Amino acid sequence: MLKRINSRLNPEALLCLSKMGVHDSVLIANAQFPSYSFAKRTSWSQPLDLASGFRATVEAILSILPLAAPSEWPVLTHADDDGFPPEAINECSEIFSNDKVEVGAIPYQSFAEMASSAFAVIRTSDRRAESLLILKKGAINSSSNIE
Repeated sequence: MLKRINSRLNPEALLCLSKMGVHDSVLIANAQFPSYSFAKRTSWSQPLDLASGFRATVEAILSILPLAAPSEWPVLTHADDDGFPPEAINECSEIFSNDKVEVGAIPYQSFAEMASSAFAVIRTSDRRAESLLILKKGAINSSSNIE
């Protein structure tokens, strides 16, 4: 056991997230997403399965992953037909508002293109088809107090 590591993050997820560089991104996907075929296009080449719901997975990842600057749209999702983010993303809004991060919602085709260049795919147990999110890694400030 390690201190202050969210227990939802398995060793493979920790290794993957630690290998990501600044501006690399990770796709958080639902259980129905074609994760295995999609992950073949990523640097990690196979999906990481976390047996947690969507929100719990996002919280676990953000407990250790620094996000890119707000001007770089560190959190992206696909928009519905009216241009709004899906319900699953709205459930996570509290997490992002604590960090003063706004979630960008873009058309699905643009989202899919960006997702295909992700470093890795992390699959959750959430079954809602709209539960998809891209998180872009930022840098840890050299003056940050890292414990």
